[in-house]
Parts: sequence; structure tokens; C-alpha cells
Amino acid sequence: MPEAVIALGSNIGDRLSFLKRALDSIKWRGTILKISPLYETSPYGIVDQPNFYNAVLMMETNLSAEELLSELKSIEKEVGRKKTHSLGAAGNRFRPDFL
Repeated sequence: MPEAVIALGSNIGDRLSFLKRALDSIKWRGTILKISPLYETSPYGIVDQPNFYNAVLMMETNLSAEELLSELKSIEKEVGRKKTHSLGAAGNRFRPDFL
């Protein structure tokens, strides 16, 4: 079964709650094999914003890369991502990235 590595991040509101909600949704898209500890990090680039909570997970999934990306975008909307900067870098309740 194909594996995917996904970075998770949140820096607005109840960051831990948003990450937990996203993780619960991701579990329905495959099997989580590993998950890193949670790290609090300073923003990069646009520094005038709250610190992030970040983690990385590895999962197995039957979804193609395109299908998984679509599912992650749906989870972003479900959790309530707020794009507050034209670069999309600031203000994330939840943001996933493929690694």
C-alpha cells in the first residue's frame, strides 16, 4: 500500500483542538503508521503572527496523491482554515502539506 508523509500545522485559536480534529478526519483516509511529537515553532517569513503547533505523520492509504490532496483540502475546509494573507502563509487553523 502506498505511503504518504504529511506535515500538519496550526497557529490560530485552539491549535491543539484543530490538529486533533484534523487527525481524526485523516484517520478515515488510511492507516496512520507513525506520528511525531507536537512542536511549537516560530513563524517563518511572515513573522507577525502567532506561533505554530506542528507535527508530521506517515500513513498508508489506497488514495492516489491527487485524491489524498483533495481529501486534505476538504479537511482544511472542515476544520475551518482561514486564509488571512495574500501569500496564504498566515492564519491557519489547520494546514496540511505533503513532504
